[in-house]
Amino acid sequence: MAIKKIGIDLDGVVADFYKGYTKLATQKFGNHVEVLCSIKHRERFSTWKLEKIMNLEKFQAEEMIESINNFPMFYETLELLYPESWQKLISEFSNREDYEITFITSRKNSESVSVREVTKRWLQVQGWQNPSVIVTDEKGLFCKVLGIQKFVDDSLKNCLDVHTHCQEACEVFILDYPHNRDHQIPDSIKRIHTLEDFIKEL
Repeated sequence: MAIKKIGIDLDGVVADFYKGYTKLATQKFGNHVEVLCSIKHRERFSTWKLEKIMNLEKFQAEEMIESINNFPMFYETLELLYPESWQKLISEFSNREDYEITFITSRKNSESVSVREVTKRWLQVQGWQNPSVIVTDEKGLFCKVLGIQKFVDDSLKNCLDVHTHCQEACEVFILDYPHNRDHQIPDSIKRIHTLEDFIKEL
């Protein structure tokens, strides 16, 4: 039996990192900082540098990075970006023997806490029983090694990296945000607009 190998990014694709980040900033710096949702306010995300969107001072932006990197439990507070599509992904693919789904994230480890274990716990709380999680900044290399055949991410850099390493062996999908529209992408990278769009391609 041929096994279809799927790679899925987390933040901005499955988890609403942007809402979590802005909620944390509000808690730290006051209610004048607006909480932004990845769906409702999507057109506001014109850059990866959220401090620019939120008009944070440099020291505040540095404090945010330090808080998240030193306390990866932050990731356990994130909400699902597409709850209904997520449930469909679980029900249709999580227990199938002919599908192998790996969640590939570039989250950062702290000195005392494994962000991989934090991520696995979050996925289990969301209903995915035995999640396979890889933490890496080299998604292209890992997709090639794992033999990933379909991959989705919202980062243009990561999508290009996977495309470069895997070429035709992996079909790459980029989840649309303003921050990934700045550059022309190869025709072989497909732009999608929701997690549901990716599920339809599996």
